[in-house]
Amino acid sequence: MEAAQSLGMSERKILQRLMMPLAVRTALPPFGNTSIMLLKDSSIASTITVAELTRAGQLLAVSTFQNMTVYTLIALLYLAMSLPLTLAVHQLERRMARR
Repeated sequence: MEAAQSLGMSERKILQRLMMPLAVRTALPPFGNTSIMLLKDSSIASTITVAELTRAGQLLAVSTFQNMTVYTLIALLYLAMSLPLTLAVHQLERRMARR
């Protein structure tokens, strides 16, 4: 901060070029993890929530006796819901690391 001031940068330029990139780089991984948890735990994120998907899988497994198939399908659905968000956060982290 002092170095930027000694170079004659204004408060706005210091915030824009120094402080904000550092803050975003620090806050991005926890924000990504929280977003993924929100996707898995919230009914706002999708029509079929994680709890409903698990319960439907339990009912289907009990009625068909194909536990391995049902739970494998549920795990793949969880992966399909969370993988795009995980990849997007990873790409943002890489982009911020290059700056």
